[in-house]
Amino acid sequence: MKKNKVIVICFFGILCNTSPIFGQKLVTNYYQDNPQQVKETYTEIINTEGIALINGKYTQYHPNGQIAIEGTFKQGKKEGLFIGYYANGVKQMEIQYQNDLKNGSFITYQEDGSLHQKGNCLNDSLNGFLELYSTNGNIEKRTQFVKNTIEGKVETFYSSGKIQMEANYVSGKPNGIVKKYYENSNLESEEEQKDGIPNGIFKEYHPNGKIKTETTNQLGTRHGNFTQYTEEGKILVKAYYEKGFLDKDYISYHLNGQIAFKATYINGYRQGKTLNYYEDGTLKQETYYDKQERDIKEKRYYPNGNLMSEYEKKDGVFINTEKYYYANGNLQKEIPYQEGKINGTVKYYEENNNSLLKEEIYLNNALNGITKIYKNGNVEEEITYQSDRRAGIYKKYYSNGKLEIKGNYRFDKMYGSWQYYTEDSKLIKTEKYDAKGTLLETIPAQK
Repeated sequence: MKKNKVIVICFFGILCNTSPIFGQKLVTNYYQDNPQQVKETYTEIINTEGIALINGKYTQYHPNGQIAIEGTFKQGKKEGLFIGYYANGVKQMEIQYQNDLKNGSFITYQEDGSLHQKGNCLNDSLNGFLELYSTNGNIEKRTQFVKNTIEGKVETFYSSGKIQMEANYVSGKPNGIVKKYYENSNLESEEEQKDGIPNGIFKEYHPNGKIKTETTNQLGTRHGNFTQYTEEGKILVKAYYEKGFLDKDYISYHLNGQIAFKATYINGYRQGKTLNYYEDGTLKQETYYDKQERDIKEKRYYPNGNLMSEYEKKDGVFINTEKYYYANGNLQKEIPYQEGKINGTVKYYEENNNSLLKEEIYLNNALNGITKIYKNGNVEEEITYQSDRRAGIYKKYYSNGKLEIKGNYRFDKMYGSWQYYTEDSKLIKTEKYDAKGTLLETIPAQK
């Protein structure tokens, strides 16, 4: 929703005195940068103390010659109706003055002539309702003021004119129930506030009018029972908050009514066994938490009940071996940890016969050593790594175990001499690379 700014209407203050008047003259002032263009005209009177006062009609002009402001002064004080205009001649505002103070109704307009705002002033302060309008002419916001402070009812509206929000303000802050509505006029939420801080009931509703969320707040934080519902009225979540933190039992449900998640919280942290379920009620995940979730032991399961993965953390870091499994129950991957980092040999396995697919050697989370890739149980490639980059000897083998390719990597690029062999170990060619990994020459083997 577009926000409008309250147009502040003001004029330079004029010294005033109610002493007897001795003379008057017509004053015309011009723009300094355009001496031919009138800036303002008014009648000036001089009182017995020699002070000049504006008296009677006052007119101010834009640099393009259009009237900017017109109104009336009475012995140096604004009195009656003042009207302001944009430089294009469109009326900008109308406001009433009494004894040099804004008193009575005022109205302002957008530059296209559409209504912008309407309100009332009392002794130079906003008093009563201030209404803001959108460009389509419908009311956008209505705010009640007392002496420039929001006091009483505040309402906002959709562009259609239907109410969007309503609240009651005391001393410039919401107090009581703040209500929000959908554009179909159904209640969207209601929240109890105290001096602008959520305190008390809070309810949300679905567009169909059914309750969506109900809980309570205490001085700005969620506190007490918390329940969420589907549009059909089924419970989705049941929980409890203690001064803004989840506490005690937490249960969420699938749309079919089966439990989706069960946990116990203490001061915002899961504690003990936590369970996740598939929609059919089959166990999906079980996790044990301790020490404010710094100690974790977790297992995940496939829908068929077979183990999918398992890992452990102690004091927030991984320990032991993290394992992943195929849906058929066979081991897929093993990751060893020491002091929270991958250290040792990471192993990958084939799905059906559980034979090795790859071995990687890690040191402090980085590849270091010879990575071996297997095919049908035999080594197919050997790649040497240093700090996650290929560096050192590279070998590739035929299925019969004979060497196919031999070379070196340097800073992750092919380097030096690379030899290529037939399946019966005869040299085919030699390639030579520079330090940038650029091929310099290819030398065929001598026949």
